[in-house]
Amino acid sequence: MKTKVLLILLIISVGLNLGVLIEHGHYWMMRREFAVRKDGLQHAKRLQKKLNLTEDQVKLVAADHDKMVKIIDPIKEQLKAKRIELMTILAADNVDEAQANKLIGDISALQMKLEKTVLDNAINMRKNLTPEQQKKFKEMLHKDFDNTTPFAKGF
Repeated sequence: MKTKVLLILLIISVGLNLGVLIEHGHYWMMRREFAVRKDGLQHAKRLQKKLNLTEDQVKLVAADHDKMVKIIDPIKEQLKAKRIELMTILAADNVDEAQANKLIGDISALQMKLEKTVLDNAINMRKNLTPEQQKKFKEMLHKDFDNTTPFAKGF
């Protein structure tokens, strides 16, 4: 009887540990999948597999991605600095609401600039794809978003 209880507890423990390991592995893979890659060639090679890109297309995608990263990296740094400044204002005993509102406007403008740059890059990349690749690209975008978002419901 005692052995059966220990065996059941062991099986439950192994199951829980496997569940935790699988969840952490899934989280790590998803984080890697959606991270903006600094290396345009790495990004292009990933897309080459999914979209069946030619070598010329890979070079175009890599070059465009590298240009985009050079534009968005300084924006990300500015966003980080503005957010730190905002948190500093919020941590003060007397919050300067006018300054906080100005920073929120600055953050919004920078975020819009970043999103626009990424969108422009995707539009430019799509121009270099065949109709079949464009279809796969759209499917890839839809798959990356949950069906409840307006974006996922169609272009």
